[in-house]
Amino acid sequence: MRDFSIGFVKQKKNNVSYLSFAIDALADNFKNDPNTRDFLKEIATQQEDESLRRSVFKRLANNFTDDPEILAWLKELAVQHKNEDVRCAIIQGLASNFKSDPNTLAWLKERAIQDKNEYVQQTVMEELVENFKDDPDTLTMLKQQATQNQNSRVRSLAIKGLANYFQNHPDTY
Repeated sequence: MRDFSIGFVKQKKNNVSYLSFAIDALADNFKNDPNTRDFLKEIATQQEDESLRRSVFKRLANNFTDDPEILAWLKELAVQHKNEDVRCAIIQGLASNFKSDPNTLAWLKERAIQDKNEYVQQTVMEELVENFKDDPDTLTMLKQQATQNQNSRVRSLAIKGLANYFQNHPDTY
């Protein structure tokens, strides 16, 4: 079945809806097969359709949470990929699927500061509030971004996060 799915994907490489269906089937049903991971990585880096690439990156983050190679590879791509939508998709996948990794929060905070793209910064703010609102470092990061970020949308998201989740915290004001 896996070989059929991979063959199907290769045959339909220009039809995004077929590809999406086949990729979902592979990711869900053959995630324990290392060839599936490698094939999905290949699709993620070679597919021209950005929406499909984002979907594959999210699938890799969702389905391979116990694979340190995938974590390192996704982090590297989230820093280096030229397309901000792809970087945002990877950040979303990492934040929601690697919460228990002790380095994820620090890495997200670094992305909020180091990535100069406003959409990536906004995504990081959203993911911090969504996935790390119970961590004391999130309060500190939100306060910093609310007052120091150059982008008004990022500042607004940080303020909204403070108001929604830290309104009763003594260090909020």
